[in-house]
Amino acid sequence: MDSAALQFIAEFKQSMIDRPDFPMGYDMEIKGATPMLTSKVATLHLDGYSFMGGAHPNSFTTIVSYNLLDKGKALTVSALVADTNAVRPLLEAGYKQAKGMKPEEKITELLYPELPQLPMPANVAVLPEGIIFYYNAYEVAAYAVGPTEIILT
Repeated sequence: MDSAALQFIAEFKQSMIDRPDFPMGYDMEIKGATPMLTSKVATLHLDGYSFMGGAHPNSFTTIVSYNLLDKGKALTVSALVADTNAVRPLLEAGYKQAKGMKPEEKITELLYPELPQLPMPANVAVLPEGIIFYYNAYEVAAYAVGPTEIILT
């Protein structure tokens, strides 16, 4: 957190040098929670918000689980899901539902054109009710589409 704060301040100072007439300040906020903590797994959920100029602020979420029985090693999607190909249709159905799409509609209508299908997200973690798959804004679709949370039980 200290290094992130120092980088944020350095970027602001450089911005003030580069654009002394910049009418706004910078803003950053990060909140954390531990939605799951057992003797085996700890899940950390961080929500962040930043505004550094531009058309809109940026929000982001990081969700990660750690294997406490293996020196706190981060659990990757491959450690949590044995067959990602079998999970993909469930993710796509959850994504469509979250975005108000009908099951027969093509998910590629929302995704970036270069994505032929919904990829596995960077944020995958264990929760008491199942596994959470989280897509941040801009990760697979335009900012206007927004972030998407899918929990598979």
